[in-house]
Amino acid sequence: MTSQIKTQKIRRLMEDVAMKHELLSSPYRVAILSIVKSLDEAKWSQIKKIIEEIYGSINPNTLAFHIKKLINSGLLLRKGSMESPIYVVKSTSEIIKEIDEIAKILRERE
Repeated sequence: MTSQIKTQKIRRLMEDVAMKHELLSSPYRVAILSIVKSLDEAKWSQIKKIIEEIYGSINPNTLAFHIKKLINSGLLLRKGSMESPIYVVKSTSEIIKEIDEIAKILRERE
């Protein structure tokens, strides 16, 4: 599978999950959870880099907004220092099972 086809598949899956779950109504939130899950834990810069590979440039304030929503919902956990936070997927709900499918494809993309 070519890189472009994988990117399109990942994007389509993220958008499908986002449409099914109100909290994940933004594909960015699905992307954040998928990226963090695929890496087991992720730094801000890792999340931003992969989102930009899939969707193009993202405003840092937009990324911060969506990460905060996920933390407040209990799906994402922030650990580490304020200067260098590390994010971990917290929940094992049905949503996360769907995120696991996307995370698997993200792991295989290289």
